[in-house]
Amino acid sequence: MEYAQTICRLYYLMIHADGDVTESELRVGKQIMKLEGLAEAMLEAEFENCRLLSKPELTDLCISSLNRLTTKYQIRSLAWMYIVSEIDWAVDKTERLVIEQILANTVKVPHSEIALVESELSKNLVSFQELV
Repeated sequence: MEYAQTICRLYYLMIHADGDVTESELRVGKQIMKLEGLAEAMLEAEFENCRLLSKPELTDLCISSLNRLTTKYQIRSLAWMYIVSEIDWAVDKTERLVIEQILANTVKVPHSEIALVESELSKNLVSFQELV
C-alpha cells in the first residue's frame, strides 16, 4: 500500500510542479495505474489528500514515503517520476527542481538503475507519441 500511495503522490507532485497539467500527463497517469494494477479510485482518493497539502508538505511526504520503501520500489517510483516529468518532451525548470529535491533527500540509489527501470517501464506504455 505504501508503494501505491507513493507513486500516486509523486505523480500528483510532478504533474502540478509547473502549474500546467496536460492531457498527456493525465493519460500517462491512467496507464501507470493500469500497469501497477491500481484502481483509478485510489489515485483520485490520494489526489484528494494531496490537494490538502502545500507543495513543501507534499514534497516532504513524498520523501518520507520513498524512504520507507525497499530499494526496488524506490527505484521503480523514481522511474515513474522521471517518465511523468518527460511525457511532454521537455522537463520544466520547476519539475527539475522537484526531482533534484526528491533525489537529494531520499536513500541514494544509482541513477543508472533508475534509468534502466525507466526504460523498461516506458516500453510498457502506449507509445509516447500517442500520449503527447
